[in-house]
Amino acid sequence: PTPPHAVQGHLAAIEAFEGSADLGRIACPTLVITGTEDGLIVPENSRVLAAHIRGARLVEIPEAGHDFWVEKPEETLRALFAFLGEDSAA
Repeated sequence: PTPPHAVQGHLAAIEAFEGSADLGRIACPTLVITGTEDGLIVPENSRVLAAHIRGARLVEIPEAGHDFWVEKPEETLRALFAFLGEDSAA
C-alpha cells in the first residue's frame, strides 16, 4: 500500500502545479488517453489538454475509469499502436 505521506505529497503536487500556459509550446506528437468513466480526473480535463496541444490526438476509452489501461488493455493497446503507426495490437 502507498504510505499516507506519499499520497499527501501527490495530492499537494496536483494542487500546486499549473502547466496550462505551457501546453501550446508542446511541439511533439501527443496522445491523450482517458477513460470515459474516470471519476478521479474527469474526461473533460483530457479534452482540454488535447484542445490546447497542437495536433494532439484524443482517445476516450468507453466504459473505463482512471485505470483504463488495466480495465481495457486491448483498447488501450489499439490506441497506442495506432498512434505509433502500427496497424494492429499484439
